Amino acid sequence: MPSIPNQPAPPTQPEQIQPPVIESTAAPIPEKPKTLHKRCKEIARELRKFIHENESQQIEIEGNKYARREAWQFVAMCYGVTPMVTSTQPDIGDDGSELGFIATANAIDARGQVVSGADGSCYYSERFWGGKPSFQLRSMAQTRACSKVLSNLFSLVMVIAGLCPTPAEEMQPEHESHRDFTTPCFECGGKVSDRRRQKMRQKYGQELCVECEKKEIAKQGEKILSPIADPKFVADSVAKVQAQRAQPIVAAMDAGEREYA
Repeated sequence: MPSIPNQPAPPTQPEQIQPPVIESTAAPIPEKPKTLHKRCKEIARELRKFIHENESQQIEIEGNKYARREAWQFVAMCYGVTPMVTSTQPDIGDDGSELGFIATANAIDARGQVVSGADGSCYYSERFWGGKPSFQLRSMAQTRACSKVLSNLFSLVMVIAGLCPTPAEEMQPEHESHRDFTTPCFECGGKVSDRRRQKMRQKYGQELCVECEKKEIAKQGEKILSPIADPKFVADSVAKVQAQRAQPIVAAMDAGEREYA
């Protein structure tokens, strides 16, 4: 078959990124325990300030506090370490379908030395990620790999800061039921979590966010109390009571009570 002139070459697969590693024969000098502990406490103290000013970098699950990737990056920067994604590959099933993604990340110090490595994955089989576009799963796999490689190095600082040594990204995203918003509020269109949606449907027959539930409670309270503030309703109620007391049997009972007293 004759070749077609000026035919472009077939696309090639991108090469895996290689972290810049500096060969060094010098062994690292370990810090003294007291010096190491003091340094960890200092960074943990600054980490607490960072999270206090950026509350979104911490989540709470069943009473345990977990730090997000940016908080881990803050700690890493204090040590002159940065994470680097070196590989991201799709995980293909036996039938050729894409199951998810697996990413590899390395931690590199200020000298360019690789000091740790870890993998992270994200799959369509996870409840939160089913049906999501592939680029989102790819990104989450990379995020988890970066968080994991930093936790291999700096979990001690997190513990001293009063946080769990596990990155928030390693916890199931759907476990953050307060963040898994899938249903709009019936009144304002705001976001309502799955757990709250079920509770509100049982109680009010419709999905309500926190603020709209407060308004609904106030509305029901006004509905109950509003007749009392209506002069006509009060007058009619008094008239009904007087009419009942005017009945012979009621009048006889009242007379008997007065005589007994």
